[in-house]
Parts: sequence; structure tokens; C-alpha cells
Amino acid sequence: MRKRKVAILLGLIVSLMMVTLVVNPVSAIAIWSDDFNDGTFAPEWTVEAGDWRVTNGQLESYYVDSSSFPAIIWHDSSVVEGTWSFEFNTAVGSPGYEHNFLFMGNGTHATVTYDGYGIRVIGNYVMLLKFSDGYSSPLGDATIDDMGSWACVDITRNSTTGCINVYFNATSSIAEPDISRVDNDYNYSEVFAMAHDRNGFRFDNIVVDNETLITPLPPSTTPTTPTTPTTPTTPTDTTPTNGNGNGDITMMFLLAGGGVAVIVVIAIALKMRS
Repeated sequence: MRKRKVAILLGLIVSLMMVTLVVNPVSAIAIWSDDFNDGTFAPEWTVEAGDWRVTNGQLESYYVDSSSFPAIIWHDSSVVEGTWSFEFNTAVGSPGYEHNFLFMGNGTHATVTYDGYGIRVIGNYVMLLKFSDGYSSPLGDATIDDMGSWACVDITRNSTTGCINVYFNATSSIAEPDISRVDNDYNYSEVFAMAHDRNGFRFDNIVVDNETLITPLPPSTTPTTPTTPTTPTTPTDTTPTNGNGNGDITMMFLLAGGGVAVIVVIAIALKMRS
């Protein structure tokens, strides 16, 4: 009889621990991020072509000509699984100008012969691309009806399945992706790179984390003008070392849940003994 009581007690402890972990999941960890609020992109970003500067807390390509076409800048990034989130100004140039974002790239910077995955935006038309020796081939495309003057982009990738999802201006973490494709030819990355062929392009609020789950900005905080980007709800330190700021809250919940579990178990044990 005593052994049975002990077994029941252990079962209750395990069950309560499982409930605590399910209710309070561990937050995503930001691998790197930049909101340019420090007024500079150096030394984390490297200019390959064109002229770049930080204006009003936004990274800007401010001079592009035939000798520096297109403007190219890159940031070290070895992430191959997780979420790449950023915002860019879509209201620059005519619909024919290209904005290219290589979220997973490796290769030669000087000749821009990258291998990897990226997206290309022309007006409200978006392509998910695979790059090989600098040449691109389309994996999928979409027309974004609600692009807006600032677009909020989330790209997720699962390195095991090769599934890549692209979201524009998502308002929910369970939103359907605008583009979804599976390709696992590349599972290595050295850089996050951008290439643009128009003066005045602006980019802001990049966060790269280790979780394949988007955390979109609320609709009321989405930027509407090129000069008023929003403060992201995700971490903005350039080189975070301990997650996105939610780890402490998560730990508090875990400790609280564990304390409740201990109290309940003690009460049950006293009841069984009586």
C-alpha cells in the first residue's frame, strides 16, 4: 500500500512539472540584431559597394552610380535555422527598382558570387530566390497587395526539412506565409547581405533569432512613413548574449509554477498520511 502511495505521489510530481513547462515555454534567443539607434552601422556591417549611412536611426543607401551599382552591404551571419525579421522603405524609386536581401549567403564578397537564399522585391512583387555562384533561380513568388510605404518582413527556415516561409506585414504568429517552399541545397551561411539599385533606400529593425516562429509587430505600430520607423518588440542590442529580454520573465514563471507544484505535492502527501 505504501509503495502504491509513493508511485501515485511521483506521478503527480511529474505531471505538475510537465504542465509547468508547457504553460511557460522558453523564449526565442536573438542571435544578432541592429536598430541603428547608435547612429552608425560600423563595425558590424561591411560596405562592399555604394555609400551607406545611418539617418534618423535607419540604415540608408544614399549614393549609387554606375561605378558602384548596385549598393551592397553585409553583416556576418551564420544562422541557417530560425527567423530573420526586418523592415524596409518600399516607397523609394519606381516599381522597376530592385531590393535584394540575402538572408543566408556564403561566397566571394568582391564579385558578389554568393550561394544561398534570399528575396527580391520589385514594387509589390516578391520572389524567393536560390543563388548559385551569383546567379539566381526562383523558388516561389507572390504579389503583396498591402505592401505599404514600410514593409515588415519575417522569413523562417527549418534546416531539417528545408522549409522556407516568407511573410509580409503579418499581424499574427499563425498567419499564412505569402511564400512557402522547401529547398535544402544549402545549410551553411556566412553573411546577411543587401543589394539595392536606388538612392535613398532605407532599412531598419533587424532581428535574427533561433526560433522558426514569427513575432509580428501589432498593426498600430507598423511604420507608415520613411522617417518614423517603430521600435521593435524584439531585442535591439547589436550582440545580445542572453536572449531577447523575455528569459527572466520566463524563469520567474517557471519558478512560480515549480513552487505551486511543491505546495500541492506536500498537501497531497499530508492528506495521504492522515
